[in-house]
Amino acid sequence: MLIGDHAWITRGVTINKRVTIESNSVIANNSVVTKSAPCNCIAGVYEYSKK
Repeated sequence: MLIGDHAWITRGVTINKRVTIESNSVIANNSVVTKSAPCNCIAGVYEYSKK
């Protein structure tokens, strides 16, 4: 695992082996990272629940 400068890894995140989180990226709460995140991206899971 490699994490770049100024990357934000928020609460509850799971990062798989051999994954790179490049600089200035943000990983959303409770996400499972299975692929590398490029520079300057926001990655995560959007869960919609109908109430």
